[in-house]
Amino acid sequence: MAPRTNDEQLVLAAELRRRAAMIALDAATLEALLSDRLLHIHTHGQIETKAEVIASLGRTMRFMAFEPLKPETVVVEGDVAVVTTELAVAIARAGEAQAAINLRTCVSAVWTRTPLGWRQLAYHAARLTD
Repeated sequence: MAPRTNDEQLVLAAELRRRAAMIALDAATLEALLSDRLLHIHTHGQIETKAEVIASLGRTMRFMAFEPLKPETVVVEGDVAVVTTELAVAIARAGEAQAAINLRTCVSAVWTRTPLGWRQLAYHAARLTD
């Protein structure tokens, strides 16, 4: 695999910070990384806006881990980037320490370059079956 360009590295770093913020329930970091026009599509089909994603953090469930099953692919075209990968996702019910749900997902995230840096514009996760 060819070395990543600077833009590819920046986008991937932003995606990794977003995942860490989801686990840490870090609304401030998500506020900075997510576009105000975000559309986030969950594996079960629910669509949320930026405000809804942030408001729902830890309310009924909590992300415990995102583990890439394949290396992330990052494609940058001008001011738009797409990150795709397969992830193992561990989810716990709110207030519980152990993951109750383990999913294998295929995800794509669309990022856009802004004057303040890369912001996630869209996220779509689909559940993989065995």
